[in-house]
Amino acid sequence: MEVYVKSRSGYPTVRGDCPFSHRVLLTITLKKIPHQVKLIDLKNKPAWFVDAFPKAEVPVVHFPEGRKEGPEWVSGSDTICDVLEKEYPEPSLRLAQGKEAEVGSKIFGSFVKFVTNADPGKEAELKDALLAEIKSLDAYLRQNEGDYLGGARVCSVDVALYPKVKHVCVAAEHYKGLQLRKTFSAMDAWMKAFEESVETEDTYYPDEFIVEGWGPKVGLPVKL
Repeated sequence: MEVYVKSRSGYPTVRGDCPFSHRVLLTITLKKIPHQVKLIDLKNKPAWFVDAFPKAEVPVVHFPEGRKEGPEWVSGSDTICDVLEKEYPEPSLRLAQGKEAEVGSKIFGSFVKFVTNADPGKEAELKDALLAEIKSLDAYLRQNEGDYLGGARVCSVDVALYPKVKHVCVAAEHYKGLQLRKTFSAMDAWMKAFEESVETEDTYYPDEFIVEGWGPKVGLPVKL
């Protein structure tokens, strides 16, 4: 299986900071699926990639030997992870309880609106909206039994949410001065459990890559 993910901008041989690619790589790693990683520089996309995928977005997974059913090429992290769960059911990442399915689902959208905001009149409102979503996640984790959203084991919601929350924490601190991990201890503990037990050299990228990636979107100079 070939997995096409974002490279660091300007460094075509270095894995980049895309949270959606991160999710797919975490899923593959947890399921111990043999694979090859192929890096795509989103600022210098190969012509074949653009032809095959007009949106030219990553991640994309290719099953060169085909599948039992369905196309050889699969794009979009939601679809890819659903396919991987069906094709490689063990170990299962399915929800342990079900109630955690919507936990944290609005965090990333609230963050994007806040971190890219250029209107001072909306700053407080957007900040409060993000903090409310983070507070909700923290409260859920505080009463939850186990290190992860589904309890004692990692589930698909953890894998989908962790990369996004990592981006939120790093970029919000760098560009907005919000120290979310210091403020929300239950969320911080959940992230530490993920970093220590799930994240590997094959999925990790440093915080400065996240800062670089959000710089153009924020419209501020990147200072590393």
